Amino acid sequence: MMQFIFIIFISFLFSQSEFDPFTGERINKNTYFGKNNSISIGFLTNKSMNIIQYTKDIKLSDNIAVFGLIGFFNHFGGGLSWQNNYNNDGYMIGICLLKNNDYNFSSFAISKQWQFSSYPNYISIGIMNFYRFPNEEKIDNKHGWLGLLPIISYDYRF
Repeated sequence: MMQFIFIIFISFLFSQSEFDPFTGERINKNTYFGKNNSISIGFLTNKSMNIIQYTKDIKLSDNIAVFGLIGFFNHFGGGLSWQNNYNNDGYMIGICLLKNNDYNFSSFAISKQWQFSSYPNYISIGIMNFYRFPNEEKIDNKHGWLGLLPIISYDYRF
């Protein structure tokens, strides 16, 4: 399943469509709303439990997007996010499935993001809940809720 998500993510990463697949209208790439790539750095990022990550959003509506990511701690993953004010100040909720060499994780994050300086810069503060799934190849084949941690991250969107 994770390989399928990774292949879909890579195919969307390199797509260069200028048209909205749902309405057929031309997308104005100069608006803030249309920016759907981001690089995040922080103590957990606003969508997943990574220190640094690249994320590609695929918008489903004005507030909801699916995303794929490549990052450090967890190599790749995907999920679903909701923003009350897409690419602007507001709240964000993210649900994510992640994969690294040792384990699979799921995370649920709630954060508040603020735009600062020029347009594409954001600071996010929030809280994340995450769960580890067992891996049969590891000796400590344990799973369970790992806890709540704060989110403090910087995002650059392009």
